[in-house]
Amino acid sequence: MRQRAHFIDLVRGLLILYVMAYHLLYDITVLFGYPLPFFFSGWFQGVRVVAVSMLLFISGMVSGYSRSGLRRAAKLTGAAALVTAVSFVFLPREPIVFGVLHLYAACTLLYALMGHRIGAPTPWMGAVVCMGLFVLLLPMGRGWVGYGPLALRLPSALYRSDWLIPLGFAPAGFLSADYYPLLPWGCAFFAGAFYAPPLRQGRLPGWVYAPTPLPVLEKIGRHTLMLYLIHQPVFIALLWLLFRPV
Repeated sequence: MRQRAHFIDLVRGLLILYVMAYHLLYDITVLFGYPLPFFFSGWFQGVRVVAVSMLLFISGMVSGYSRSGLRRAAKLTGAAALVTAVSFVFLPREPIVFGVLHLYAACTLLYALMGHRIGAPTPWMGAVVCMGLFVLLLPMGRGWVGYGPLALRLPSALYRSDWLIPLGFAPAGFLSADYYPLLPWGCAFFAGAFYAPPLRQGRLPGWVYAPTPLPVLEKIGRHTLMLYLIHQPVFIALLWLLFRPV
C-alpha cells in the first residue's frame, strides 16, 4: 500500500500559494497597469525561478503515484489547451503558448513513456546531474548556455522557427504571459523523477510520510491542479471590479 507523503503535500501547498500570489502581482502590474517596482527586480524573479523549479521537482517526485501516466498526461494536455484558448481571449497580445501547465503535461507524457528507464546508482546522483543541466541551460532564452568565460553562444538558426518554441528556442519578438519550455525547466521535473520510485515505495525518511502540524496546507497541496486552473479567472474578475473606471 502506497504511503501518503504528507510533507510533500505541505510543500506543494506552500508553492501553489506562492504561484497564486505571483500571478496576482503580475495581474496588478502587467494587466491592470499599476506598477510594482520590485516585481521585475532581479531578486524577485530569482525567487520565481527557485519556486517554480521546486514545484517541478516535486511534480517529478510524485509522478510515480499516477496509476496511468498516459491518462494523466492527456488530462493535463486538455487543461493546458483550455488555458491557451482562454488566454487568446483575455491576453491576445501575449497568449500562453507553452506555459508551466503545458510543460507539466509534456514531462508527464515523457515520464509515462520512458519513466521505467530512468535510473542512477542513487537518486541524488541523477538529481544533481539534472539540476546541474538546469542551471547551465537557464540562459538559453538569451541565446547562450553556461556562465562567464565558460558561456557558449548558441547558433542563431535555432531561434528562427516557431516549432522549436516548446524546446526553449523562442524567436525574437515572441511573447507569452507564461513560458516554461522543456529546456531548461524539464530538467527540474526529471531531477525529481529520480526520487519517484523510492518515494512511492516508502523508502525515504519517515518524516516525509508523517502528518505535519499544518493539515490545511497539506490539503491545499493535494488540489494544486484545480487551484492553478481557477485562480487566475477569479483574480482577474476581482481586479476588474476593483480597478474598473467609475
